[in-house]
Amino acid sequence: MASNTSFIFHLKNHLGIAVLSKLVPILSIFLYTRFMTTSDYGILNLYSSYLGLLAIVLTFNLHTAIGRYIYSPEIVYSKLLSTTFIAVTVISLLVFFIISLNITYFQTYLSLPKTVIMLMLVVAYGSIIESIFTQIAIFNEMSSLLLKTITIKAMGAFLISLFFLVVLKKDKFLAIFFADIFVNIVLCIYITKKIWADLYLIFDKECFKQMGLYSIPLIPYMLSLALLSQSDRIIINHFFGKSTTGLYSLAYNVGILLVMVISAILNTLNLSFYKNLNNKNYTKVATDSDAIYYIAVISTLGTVLFGADVISLIITPKYKDSFNLIPIVAIGGLCSALFQIWVRIIAYVKKTYLISIISTSVTIVNITLNILLIPVYGYKVAAVTTLLAYLLMALACMIVANKIVNLFRVNILRSYMYIVILGAIFIFFEVIKMKLILVYIIKFAMLTSLFFHLKPKILPLFQND
Repeated sequence: MASNTSFIFHLKNHLGIAVLSKLVPILSIFLYTRFMTTSDYGILNLYSSYLGLLAIVLTFNLHTAIGRYIYSPEIVYSKLLSTTFIAVTVISLLVFFIISLNITYFQTYLSLPKTVIMLMLVVAYGSIIESIFTQIAIFNEMSSLLLKTITIKAMGAFLISLFFLVVLKKDKFLAIFFADIFVNIVLCIYITKKIWADLYLIFDKECFKQMGLYSIPLIPYMLSLALLSQSDRIIINHFFGKSTTGLYSLAYNVGILLVMVISAILNTLNLSFYKNLNNKNYTKVATDSDAIYYIAVISTLGTVLFGADVISLIITPKYKDSFNLIPIVAIGGLCSALFQIWVRIIAYVKKTYLISIISTSVTIVNITLNILLIPVYGYKVAAVTTLLAYLLMALACMIVANKIVNLFRVNILRSYMYIVILGAIFIFFEVIKMKLILVYIIKFAMLTSLFFHLKPKILPLFQND
């Protein structure tokens, strides 16, 4: 058994990595909003939306396969790494060449200057190489090295962007573009040197075939996730403009912070997760998964009760109109976390096509609802449709885990009971008007009670092989 200290050490590092890797959206909440107009902030979020899609297109999603096959005993690590690196680089160069030949079309379609589009390709490739390095580091439990690398990258990007935010008199969103380009070029050079000893430039056809069988069916899933998290902003921008997009993005970025915490915990326990599944220790997998979910429930309740109040003390009043969306987005984030927890089971048995069917279906429903409802009810309805989408996606994932994968039974009713309770609490404080001091007393009592109720169920998480 690993000690509690070891678990906390790696969790602390992965939390740091999660926060630092998302430094731009976090700083966009606390700092960039003070420098930028709401229109500039909206452009920044559109840029982030396109980056996620480009990273998928550049490699046909092949880079994600290393995160699954690196845990397979029958796979030779050096062949897997070399094949991944060669495939990703060659495909990226081909896509880069195709886009450069059709740059005028993409300029019109994306509503971005040609130079920015080409620079985005470099940033996207950098994020792919970082993803490969991250998966390797997680497997080797090198969380300290990963944290140092991401820290240097994040701080470099922060300082460079801050410099340009001060220097630029207009189009301040370009500050983040310039910073991203520089740090990603440096990061690619550093990571290539770091893994060069394990690169034999061997292209293994069988390994490539297995990567394709796992990753290519996941392309609709990856695209759906990007669309699900970003399409609402694109639609809001279309109907209401960049300023309104900035307002919505602020609430979304705050409410969804929980997902970073859950991702950090999942990364910390990744090796234990695969080891327990390989050993058919399903009870431990279920216990750990439930404990992670309960942490998410406590965090979500804290955001629902106090998120808007805390943000109102930090963010300038020009974003105040969107603060009441934070609890709704937070509950949607909880549903997203529930999906992340259980989708790993489907990925483990390599039925990735099922993941794509679920996510694509839900994304189509979400986009359709956004197109129909946003023009009628305004931008705030997007938070509700996003919550509904993640709710349906998590439910479908858990049903598949029970009915098709069927390694062990997932308790769907218990999980959704907490979501219903959180929704009821949000509605209660929205509808019932009380004295402010009484409101805070009740809120603190609720959060404390839930914490002590779930604490015994979370403690087993600290006992992993």
